[in-house]
Parts: sequence; C-alpha cells; structure tokens
Amino acid sequence: MIGRSLLLTILLALAVVPVLAQSTQDEELTTVDVVGEKPGPGLWKVSNGDKELWILGTLEPLPRRMTWRSREIEAILERADLVLAGGANTSIDGGPITLFRLYRQFRRTQRLPSQETLNDFLSPDDYARFMTLRDKYAPRDRNIERFRPVFAAFRLFAGAIDSAGLTADNDIQAKVLKLARKQRVEKQQIKLKITEPHVLLAEIATTAPQTEVRCLQAAMSRLETDLGALRARAVAWAEGDLEALQRLAFPEDREVCWNSVENSPRIKALVDQARDEWLQAALQALQTRSTTLALTDIYNLWGTRGLLQEFVKRGYVVEAPK
Repeated sequence: MIGRSLLLTILLALAVVPVLAQSTQDEELTTVDVVGEKPGPGLWKVSNGDKELWILGTLEPLPRRMTWRSREIEAILERADLVLAGGANTSIDGGPITLFRLYRQFRRTQRLPSQETLNDFLSPDDYARFMTLRDKYAPRDRNIERFRPVFAAFRLFAGAIDSAGLTADNDIQAKVLKLARKQRVEKQQIKLKITEPHVLLAEIATTAPQTEVRCLQAAMSRLETDLGALRARAVAWAEGDLEALQRLAFPEDREVCWNSVENSPRIKALVDQARDEWLQAALQALQTRSTTLALTDIYNLWGTRGLLQEFVKRGYVVEAPK
C-alpha cells in the first residue's frame, strides 16, 4: 500500500529531475571510484548576533561505495538546539481505500493516454535514440515506451546513475537526523497538506504529452554524450570541493523538465510553498534559537534566488565554509 507521503514525493520528484549537464567530451561510461569515509562539503554559517544557523548542502546521487562522516556536523550537534530538515513531510486526507484509489490514479497518470506510445510523439530519429538508450540503461523496463515523456526521462536517468556507480540511496539527511536523535536535538520539517490530490493528478493527466517532449530530448542528449558531469558532481560533493560544485551547477537544461511540470500549477505551487516555508523556518530559528543545523539541496543555495542570497538581503552575516 502506498504511504501517505509517497504520492507527493514522487510528484515533486518530477519538478527536480536533474537533466545532465552537457559535456564536450565523448567517452565510454565509467563508474565513480570513491571509496571509504568522506566528509562532504563544509557548512555555511549564517549569524544574527550570537545566534547561529549552520547549513549543510546535500546532493543526490552520490557515490555508491562512499561512507559519509562529518566531524564538523558531529561537533555542531553537540550544542545545537534544532535541526531543520530539508524537503517536506507531506500528508493526504483519506483512509486506505482513498489512498489505494490515488495510487491507481497515479499509475494511470504516468502513462500515455489510450494505447499511444512514445513512438507517437517522437520523431523517427528521436525514437531510435530513445530505444538505444532504453536498451543501454533500462533493458528490463519493457513498458517504458508507454510512459509520458517526463516519466520516461526519469526512468532512463535512474538506470544511468546505477550504471555510473552512483546511488540515490546514500541519504545524507537521514544520517544527520539519526545523529541528531542520539544527541536528543529537536527536529523540524516543513509539513505540506495536500488537498484534492485527485485533482492534481488529473491536472497532470490532461497536460498534452507534446509539451514534455523537450524534456526527454534534453535527457537523451546528455545521456548520449556521457555522465561525466553527473559523476564529477558526486565526487566533488564527497570531497567537499565547492568550487567544482558551483562550476558543475545544473544549467538551463534542468529548466527544460521543470518547464514541462510548470504546466501543472498545483505542483509548482507546492514546490514554491515548500521552499518559502523552509526559508521562513530558518529565519525564525535565527531569531529564537541559539544554534540551528539546517539541511537543503546544495543547488538551492546559490544564484540570485538562492537561499544564501535571501539571508544576505535581510541583513544577516553569511560566511562560506572554510
């Protein structure tokens, strides 16, 4: 049975499908060779007088064989009085029958209408490219042709990260929260209440698949070139190389898939709400808590709309990791 938070978690994942950054090299697929204990990046410090907010930027995927340990995090947790988690804790009204119906509706939403396949929406050349990539990265996913372009792009990407020696299961936030529980540090996470989830799913289902084709085309272009940027990001995070992470930031290519999802105003509103409420919780902590440890995707921090800039605009002192 689908959990109450799983439905929205998957839907929100559509808004952040990472389309691989373009590489100028053409090389055979190699796996990431990062083994052993790695610290990850240092922490940003945001200050309001004697009140401190320390921010860890997280990343997915990461090297499969990496073991994460940050002594800086351990030291801060010894004196912290709050951990502000990234993401959101979502809930949907309804009992088991309602949730089962939503699960069935979500499964239908992922798929193209009627008996259509991607062959009906892609050009002959693009469809041939897709089939080649399917055989390489999702050879056992024989039904992938029946999925909407955005979902098909996600499934190809999932197979590619596994082939590259990466994993989305190396959950840094879960490990930090486990450490916090041992230290009896209070946890806070944004809560999103989903109203009328069936309407949200219907909104996606009625979006023309043609509007998502550019997302799949962009994903295929990056997968055909190489996974160099994806691997490099994972290694840079493990080694704490912030300069490399900024250089390898997801460019406009990521926006291609995001623009596809923007056709669903409800999903866009939920993503914006989660970001805004996280920022408000962080600002509140800077007023009321002595020491707070906060977590968020590292690429949420940079740029003109980045979270670090939001603190600067409000007059807080922001110090980069040393």
